Amino acid sequence: MHIEDLAVPSVNMVRWGAPKQWLFVTPEQENVRAFEEKCRETFPWRKQARRPQRAATHCSQFVRHANVLVTTEALLDWGIDFSETICREGELVVTLPGTYHQVVNMGENLAEAVNVMWGNCGQVQSTYVCCSRDGCGHTGGVSQEDLTPEVASQ
Repeated sequence: MHIEDLAVPSVNMVRWGAPKQWLFVTPEQENVRAFEEKCRETFPWRKQARRPQRAATHCSQFVRHANVLVTTEALLDWGIDFSETICREGELVVTLPGTYHQVVNMGENLAEAVNVMWGNCGQVQSTYVCCSRDGCGHTGGVSQEDLTPEVASQ
C-alpha cells in the first residue's frame, strides 16, 4: 500500500496479459487519517524493518516503508472506506493525488505506469518528507524545492 512519489497522480495501463486488481483507500482527509492511524497501530513492528534510522511513524511515507498489502477484510474491520477495480488489457487506471492504493497482478502481464503533474496536482504537500537510502528526510542532496513542477519543466 502506498501513495505515489510526491503524492502526485498516476496513469497506469495493462499493455497485454492478465488483469491487475486495484484497491484504493478513499482519499477524503478523515478516512486517510483513520487509515494511517490503523496502520501505525497494526504494523508497529514494521517501523524500523528496512532501515533502523527511519522513524517510520513520523515520516509521511511510513505506510510505504511498512511494505505491506492490506486486506479488504482489515479495511472493513477498521471502518475504512475503499474501492476496488480490475484493470484489463488495454484499460487505464488513474490514481488521484495522495491516494493510497495497492495492486496485485492476477497473472503474467506487461503494464506501464507514469506519474503525472498537471495544473496544481503536483504541488508538494507541506507534510511530505522526501526519503533516500540515508533515511527519512534525507534526499541525497535533492531538496523538496528541486522536486516542484516549476523546476521539472525547466
